[in-house]
Amino acid sequence: MELVLDLVARDFVRGNYSSELRSDTVADQIGSEREKTRREDQLRAESDVKRRSAQIWIRCEEKISSELDKLRRAKSDLRSTEAKQRNQI
Repeated sequence: MELVLDLVARDFVRGNYSSELRSDTVADQIGSEREKTRREDQLRAESDVKRRSAQIWIRCEEKISSELDKLRRAKSDLRSTEAKQRNQI
């Protein structure tokens, strides 16, 4: 058993296994980079969705605020008109 291990170690040192190990390492690195890129793309997409949702929400709040302001002005104008009419009587 020790002889086999010694032979394997000797071949490894001489470079007989280095190309196999390098190809496995390169394949692992490529797989790792693909996974990293996939995760980055997913996070970027999630971030874009959150940003768009926030922009839509802000636009909705602005529209609601604008409509409320119109209603308040109309109510205020109505009260003014009613007060003027009461003062004329």
